[in-house]
Amino acid sequence: MVLGTPVGSFSADINHDLGIYAQDKWTVGKWTLNLGVRADFFRSSIPPQSAAAGAWVPARTFPEFPGADWKTVVPRVGVAYDLFGNGKTALKAAAYKYVNSESTTLAMAANPMSSYTWSAKQDFRTWTDLDHNGSVIGPNGQIQYDEVGPPGDKNWGTANAGAKINVANRPGQWEFNTVIQHELLQGLSIGGGWYRRNYFDYYIYDNTAQSYSDYTQYSIKAPNDPRLGVYANSTLPIYNLNPALFGQVNSTFRNAPNNLRERLYDGFELLANGRRQKLFFGASANYERTHDGNCDQDNPNLNINCTGPFVWLWQFKA
Repeated sequence: MVLGTPVGSFSADINHDLGIYAQDKWTVGKWTLNLGVRADFFRSSIPPQSAAAGAWVPARTFPEFPGADWKTVVPRVGVAYDLFGNGKTALKAAAYKYVNSESTTLAMAANPMSSYTWSAKQDFRTWTDLDHNGSVIGPNGQIQYDEVGPPGDKNWGTANAGAKINVANRPGQWEFNTVIQHELLQGLSIGGGWYRRNYFDYYIYDNTAQSYSDYTQYSIKAPNDPRLGVYANSTLPIYNLNPALFGQVNSTFRNAPNNLRERLYDGFELLANGRRQKLFFGASANYERTHDGNCDQDNPNLNINCTGPFVWLWQFKA
């Protein structure tokens, strides 16, 4: 590992972060309708930065450039129906849309002085000990540059080290639920419901200089070792990058399609709540599943087990 030091001070700014929410409620007969809407305005940026030259990098000067810039309007809708008109049994349904909170995470990830996972500060390279002294430092106390392999990112330490930000849509989630509640006795109620959360518009790091077609597949035979479980004695695919594209990087952050990044939660809940004087108790049983997908659009080696399997689980609370 070589370091891109010295690194000057680096930061990201929130230019504005504003949320406006409005809500109203109507009751007509047995029906109650809750309507809400929220507008969010967010913008971030990276200020000008500079750093002196080091052993592995030249002097660097970066101008100011924009980060995230999002304007979103999301609805919140809920409806309730008094089944018997006595205020004891209610059927409810709701649909809410939320946007994810953001500070300087995206801007810092694209910052050329820090860059994605701090890659602007460090680079992993091969090392060949040509003089067999066990060190990259020669007898004269200087770095032996001929022993160090090429950079994994040819933009490393240059003005092109940072990633572009093309995240047009702010990440968020939809939440849907249907619930029935019934008051058994004064201060004691039971209920049940179905809940779903569907996450969307994750942003991902994308190296557009490489794609699946730049990899060649070959196979290896896994050892017949019971510790490997289902993979013992199996044939596993491995993918080699075209050597001509090693170090070729054109970084961008963009919204991911659902076949690459997704998260979906489904849950069913049974619950009971009670209150007596100053005491409160509650108990619930949940049967739920979360489906996660985290696949890569550039490197097929990262897509082994990038999704499932996902099982239903019970969870009890009291």
